[in-house]
Amino acid sequence: MDARVVNSFIKAGCSVVNNFMSEDIKTGKVTVRRKSYPSEELNIIIGILGQMRGEVTYGMSSFVAMNIVSKMMGGLEVKSMDDMAYSAISELSNMISGNAVTNMSSENITLDLTPPTIVTGKNIKFHTLEIKTLNIPLETEVGIIMMDVALEEI
Repeated sequence: MDARVVNSFIKAGCSVVNNFMSEDIKTGKVTVRRKSYPSEELNIIIGILGQMRGEVTYGMSSFVAMNIVSKMMGGLEVKSMDDMAYSAISELSNMISGNAVTNMSSENITLDLTPPTIVTGKNIKFHTLEIKTLNIPLETEVGIIMMDVALEEI
């Protein structure tokens, strides 16, 4: 996968999450996921189309999601993942993906995003078949957001 793509997602993820968390976000070790890998408890999937195709998945525990949504809402305590909380965490994922796509447009890579899909549950496996998936952990003060980028040029 093109380093410009990976760097666009890392830059966007750190920037957007930092805006809500008011802290320095760190990235963990970037690794390659196998064709099949376990999901997190809460996953937001955004499809990517254009000069590349694939998806980006943002996975985290419900605990991490509730704490991030609380920060997004100015400290209002979120005690469960209800429709409002799902909407907020989906919007965070949209913002990261949108910023990454905007960053790539300056590199003459034109992409579009699909609306987010939320997948919840334990012991779910994702299968990206033939697309290499890069796992980029975003480490926050409340826990880790696993950003899985699976893109290929077409």
